Amino acid sequence: MSDGTLRRVKAQFQVSLHPALSETSLAGVEELLNTLLLRYSEDLGGIVLAYGSTTLASHRGLIQPYFPYTHVDVGATVTLFNPKPGCRLVGVVNKVGRDFIGLLVAGIVNASIGADAIRADLASRPAQSAWVSLCNPRHVISIGTTVVFDVLSVTQTGQFVSLKGALREPDTGAVEVVGYPGQPRKEVAVAEEAHKEENGKSTAKRKRRESAGDAAGEEARENGTKKKKKKEKTKTKKRSKDE
Repeated sequence: MSDGTLRRVKAQFQVSLHPALSETSLAGVEELLNTLLLRYSEDLGGIVLAYGSTTLASHRGLIQPYFPYTHVDVGATVTLFNPKPGCRLVGVVNKVGRDFIGLLVAGIVNASIGADAIRADLASRPAQSAWVSLCNPRHVISIGTTVVFDVLSVTQTGQFVSLKGALREPDTGAVEVVGYPGQPRKEVAVAEEAHKEENGKSTAKRKRRESAGDAAGEEARENGTKKKKKKEKTKTKKRSKDE
């Protein structure tokens, strides 16, 4: 994932504990913090993936009139997932359509890539439930494929986030072909060059066959013309003798 997409911050919370949890206040605090997991927090500015190093600012809490809940201040280290437009992410394909690819990022965030955001060399193959590269037959995107893509937009609805992505750049696509972001693509480059060379050889062979076919056809036409002329001469000679 791109730098800044995952962040670890020290956060402060004010938690209201039920009287039944007052004797085990730390366990009660963690139970309440668990409700924040895998949800978008506006206060923290991201999706809470995990938390740790939970501490109580004081073992004494404040009880407000009319409400038996104990208010305590809590500190914790929180890991946030904060995708933004322009960042590069990795997701696993969970849906494939004629005009889109659906993915799941970090196991929690849905992302979709429309056909208008997929480069021309990747073509939809509905019969295979896949998108296949026209340049490299090894490059296949189907359900279960891990894919590198760029984020175009982020949509937040309540505590949930969804992404719109793109596969426009040549170094996006199936990880087994393009590699993870930042990793060298030597093997991929060699495979692509070999594929291009093979295509080049096939094209050259086809042109040679076409040229050979044209030459053979020309020769056959010439031979046919010669035979025709020879027959005409023979007929002329016979008519002369008869006369």
